[in-house]
Parts: sequence; structure tokens; C-alpha cells
Amino acid sequence: MDEVLGMVLTWSFFPTADFGYLFIQFLLFRFFDISKLWPAIYFDKQIKHGAGTILDDVVAGLYSGATFLLIIFLWEKYNFS
Repeated sequence: MDEVLGMVLTWSFFPTADFGYLFIQFLLFRFFDISKLWPAIYFDKQIKHGAGTILDDVVAGLYSGATFLLIIFLWEKYNFS
């Protein structure tokens, strides 16, 4: 359930039905979920009773959603299309 919450949070930054965008968002989420950048590592290691497991995926969802928005912004600004 925590993975679902993280992905929904990622998709909420830039909701789309485009499969390419969804795939990039999924890859970003998996990267941030596996790498556990701070504060995700803190939540995963220090918070007990399952809350840490959920909160580290929330952080990964926030990181991946923000990173995707940055990618879209830069793509449109520099007109790479």
C-alpha cells in the first residue's frame, strides 16, 4: 500500500494519461524509493510501527514529482521537442 501511495503522490504533481510520462514518473519514483535520500532514510530507519515505511515512500513521491516537474519545465523552456 505504501508504494501505491508514493506513486499516486508522484502522479498528482503532473496528472496525465500519456504512457511515456507515466513511465518516466514511475522510474523516478523507483529511483528515489530505492536510493532513500534524506529524509527518507531517516523515516525508514528511525520511525517504527510501519509509519516509517509509509513516510519514506511519501518522501520518494515528493522528490519524484518535483523532479518530474523540473524536467518538464526545462524541456519546455529550452524547447527540446
